Amino acid sequence: MTNIINAEFRRLFKNKFFYIALVLSFLVPFAEMTEEYLYYKRQNRGGELGMQYDYNSMMNLVIFPFLIAVFVSLFIGKDFHDGTIRNKIAVGNKRGVIYFSELAVCSTASVLFQAVGFFSLYVFANAYFHDNILLKEREELRGAFVYSLPELLKFQLFGMIIILGYTSLCLLVAVTLSSRTRAVIVSLVLVVISISFGESVQSSVYPIETEMEAYDYYFPEQEYNLYEMTEEEQEQHWKEVEEKEKLVQVYVEEHRGSTLSGVQKTIYLVCIDTLAYCQILQVDYNILFESGLPSKIPTFVLYDIISFAVFNVIGVLIFSKKDLK
Repeated sequence: MTNIINAEFRRLFKNKFFYIALVLSFLVPFAEMTEEYLYYKRQNRGGELGMQYDYNSMMNLVIFPFLIAVFVSLFIGKDFHDGTIRNKIAVGNKRGVIYFSELAVCSTASVLFQAVGFFSLYVFANAYFHDNILLKEREELRGAFVYSLPELLKFQLFGMIIILGYTSLCLLVAVTLSSRTRAVIVSLVLVVISISFGESVQSSVYPIETEMEAYDYYFPEQEYNLYEMTEEEQEQHWKEVEEKEKLVQVYVEEHRGSTLSGVQKTIYLVCIDTLAYCQILQVDYNILFESGLPSKIPTFVLYDIISFAVFNVIGVLIFSKKDLK
């Protein structure tokens, strides 16, 4: 098995789209941060920005399923198109070994895309927004991020599990269809459906109206100017904000799914914890409130591992029965 994995990695490092995907993984966060910086500069505010970029470190994960869908489809599809798969079997490699070697290589590539994307975001967010005025008045400030680098890497570790799930799904599609073009189309459609349905589930279980009700109650309109406050008053202000934000979280969670009923409510409450995109949104929500990873992370991870296993078992079964003549 070692020989075939080594051969697959050699093929990976000769693959043009692999390098194109790596470049795109770097450029997308760079372009995002540059555009935002230029926007604030046009407002004569330079790098002064009243928000944190911890949120972007998770939301940027959404771009990678699209890259993975195209990369895996082209990488595996070329194997079928060139007849390399048949040659691997002809020299005595078992189909299960071939499948898992492809999985190992595609998973490695996907994680590299994620790592490069996070590196780009972290470097350019700090380069552009390290002098964030509003964040500077917080007790903890680490460049453009509230969370420390080790904490951000924990978020990325969870994101990696989601990325591997998408990779296994795209590999299943590529092996089933054996065609680069069809695999690209079907994989992209599945990614779009998963994100669109996830957005629908999230907005139904946690409707924005519920959150706005909580904000209206705990944050009634009032005028204040941070720059006119003493240091002690600013500290007290942020403590009050953090306490009220925790109350908003509690309120939203207590009203989870309150607008739904019957079978739809049951299905959506299951989907909210199992769908990858919903998991990303829930982690993002906690990041915005500086609450760290949700308490449901073990449940999320369990569902993700089950999905990963199911996709690969189905993939191996289909590949083992596939007629390659």
